[in-house]
Amino acid sequence: MNRTISVIIPVYKVEPYLERCVRSVLAQTYRELEILLVDDGSPDRCGEICDTLAAEDPRIRVIHKENGGLSSARNAALAVCTGGYIAFVDSDDFIHPEFAERMLAILEQTQAQIVQCRFEIGSADDFSEPEKESGVQIIGRYDALESMAYKVTACGKLYRREIVEGVRFPEGKINEDDATYYRFADSAQTIALTDAALYYYYQSPNSIMRSKASFLREDFIPIYEARIAYFAQKDDLRAVEGSRIRFCLVLMLFYMECKKDPNNENDQSALYARFCEEYGKIRKSAYLSKKIGFFFALFYRLPSVCALAVKALKLR
Repeated sequence: MNRTISVIIPVYKVEPYLERCVRSVLAQTYRELEILLVDDGSPDRCGEICDTLAAEDPRIRVIHKENGGLSSARNAALAVCTGGYIAFVDSDDFIHPEFAERMLAILEQTQAQIVQCRFEIGSADDFSEPEKESGVQIIGRYDALESMAYKVTACGKLYRREIVEGVRFPEGKINEDDATYYRFADSAQTIALTDAALYYYYQSPNSIMRSKASFLREDFIPIYEARIAYFAQKDDLRAVEGSRIRFCLVLMLFYMECKKDPNNENDQSALYARFCEEYGKIRKSAYLSKKIGFFFALFYRLPSVCALAVKALKLR
């Protein structure tokens, strides 16, 4: 059985953080790792740092390529990785020394296809130690597709190889994780969620991936249209309606984010109009919870009032 974990790290303009990220992977208590550093045409010293680190440890493989973006870098690594398990780490983040060991143990104990840990978010180099005994929740594919507990991001998870096989990230898009996470979940029978904080999400003020501008892009709209079409083709009504509900939730939240920022370039009226169109298709859905249904109905009638209610009740 192939128990190697392929850790995929796209690298672009992260010179101050790259070595910290890679050394957190090298420090893993689980040693059967294949570490793929993808230098995505970074104009700084990142490529040189990758080569220096690779010379220290034979488990590191470096891919140098022309700049193509985060999805392109991940896809380049997916095309050549050999591990039976796959994890994605962003190069300005880092992971707990027991990330690989504990995540793999949960996968094997639960027989799940994906395991997701909790993120710890901050701007420091040191984070609190996670509890040794942590709760694990098992959910099915529909729960993953419909629940906010299963996160969109590709990071902070460990996948069995067969779940990722054949799926590639869409190149040229910012919201690449939205386009793939539902396909990973769709292929999984069960997903394990642990509340152990093993992934350290570093909030750098200069990171493009963390910026508000990237959140406000409307690339997610065709992605959700593709998601709905994907499940419609499979004749999976529950997944179609669940996707529309999730689409409405994202449209509503984007509208609210745009309203707070007078300098954004998004068309708020277009976002609201699209929400109304999608909401009309699922307002009577059996899969729409009372809580979310209440906020959808409020937003449909009084968008500004709903924005205040969501902020107060922390719907997000």
